[in-house]
Amino acid sequence: VAGTVKIGPWDSPEPPPASPARAAAVALVEQGDLFYLRRAEGDIERAYELYLEAVAADPDYAEAWLGLAGVYTQQHFSTRELDREEYRSLYVQATERALALDPGLPEAHVRQAQFYYYLGENDLAIDHMERALELEPDNVLALGMHASDLFDRGEREQSARLMQRVVELDPYSAVSRHNLVITLLAMHRLNDAEIELEILKTVHPSLADSRALEYAFLRILQGRPDEVLELLPELDDKADRLALQAMALSDLGEVAESQAALSELAKIPGAHARLREGEAAAYIHETDTRDRTVAAMREAYSDVPGAYPGEETEIEDSVYSPFLALGDSYGRDTDREPGE
Repeated sequence: VAGTVKIGPWDSPEPPPASPARAAAVALVEQGDLFYLRRAEGDIERAYELYLEAVAADPDYAEAWLGLAGVYTQQHFSTRELDREEYRSLYVQATERALALDPGLPEAHVRQAQFYYYLGENDLAIDHMERALELEPDNVLALGMHASDLFDRGEREQSARLMQRVVELDPYSAVSRHNLVITLLAMHRLNDAEIELEILKTVHPSLADSRALEYAFLRILQGRPDEVLELLPELDDKADRLALQAMALSDLGEVAESQAALSELAKIPGAHARLREGEAAAYIHETDTRDRTVAAMREAYSDVPGAYPGEETEIEDSVYSPFLALGDSYGRDTDREPGE
């Protein structure tokens, strides 16, 4: 066709200029995303305020509602500001609003998939996940969730490759790189995990002090118990400290002191403490304790719900534990030399 084709009221295919309200909302969401992805102390609160301002500036901007949905998840699982019912109500409101505003937005389908997984409605979750990847094959949220699914199904090498792809697509996301670290630790790819931890510290120096637990896991698996003991004061959670203390002291041959730490750990209630107790037993005694550990976690959660942030998710995520045995290739094999 020769000549110019008129598109709508404009003489070119350029989109109309954004309204001042939309421009303000976009800028606020971009700022909020930086804090949300960095996750330094106070960043979730900063992101929350910025997303609220974006919604107030332009209630029809779908990405602002999705930002709020992400914050609500953190406020439920991490900071415990929202209980289960508050979280469900606010999350549904935000994601359904976003989908109504833009049904073709990949992130809206990813958030819906996350919520359906949380409810145990996996078929609906998979439908939304597949829709998100149809709309945007390189969507990092959808790819990250797909990587988790692969790991749960035992396809761990493929999961790690996909998580590496997510990091390549989103190299400044502390969340994505941390997820890759957790995957590599679970697979005992210790050198690769250490490289990623160092990159994370370089990209986000403000997060260096918050990675003590990952470094402690790495050092115990590398057979460097003295360094693990040096890291213990940096760990906020008592169950984390006692479990790693028991492992390190055992490696140093201080059996009585190690057992004393385990005895103290056994007194702490909640599913998180049962996870750490099982991990310490798996490491020290070289036994396959995953099934027993998960059973103990479920019992502890039913007895003391909410004793630790995100206990429901942690039970499922115990599959990523580098200490609980996951077959011949995962866990502390009896023929493995310390540090391998």
